[in-house]
Amino acid sequence: MRWLKVLFMCLLVSFVAVGMVSCDGKPSWGWKLATTPEDAHNFINGLGAYTKPHAVGSIAATSQGFYIFYRGDIQGTSDWGWKLANTTDDAHNFLNRKGAYTGQPIAEAELAYKSDGMMYFFYRARSTSASWAWKRSTDIDDMLHFLRGTGTYSSAKEGMIGGLGTNEILMFYRGDLSGETGWGWKLATTTEDAHNFLNGIGGTYDKPVKKAKIFATPAGHFYIFYKR
Repeated sequence: MRWLKVLFMCLLVSFVAVGMVSCDGKPSWGWKLATTPEDAHNFINGLGAYTKPHAVGSIAATSQGFYIFYRGDIQGTSDWGWKLANTTDDAHNFLNRKGAYTGQPIAEAELAYKSDGMMYFFYRARSTSASWAWKRSTDIDDMLHFLRGTGTYSSAKEGMIGGLGTNEILMFYRGDLSGETGWGWKLATTTEDAHNFLNGIGGTYDKPVKKAKIFATPAGHFYIFYKR
């Protein structure tokens, strides 16, 4: 009878949140456009008009706002903050808690990079061992090699990626952590295409994505670094 109860719960949850949960163990992605950082913060934490927190997978920014790609099959948390940095030095100091910042370094963060050069960090958790550095590239394949430690790069990196297109790609990475190999990249021309790709649906894509680092171009396209 236990399997009947599990099946009933899956059907019930799927009914109230279509496309947001997965009962077969596969990743289930959703997306939300937040027009302001405050709205994005509330959506992530389940505050204000939002009734539950969301598990952030990646955040991309355009002139329209913040595209939050989240995992509906993972429980979110309500302990996120946000920070605006207008220089890489300020961002670097903020993440490492140096300069004007005190306390333990940030352990987990997502970067949304707007076309005016403003960097919005959505962050949670602290760690005494966290040590951040950054890398800028103008080539998507170069950043892919840097991420997975191939080509001229000897080690994979763990971190977050933002950008404005292939003319500006920025990665902040944890120097104290080892990254993963096996990453690829995909250009999605619409949010629907990005959503279908992440979930492995739509007739073209057959496997969902487990991890993603996404940034948007001014034209509204999405570059997706992904790992299945």
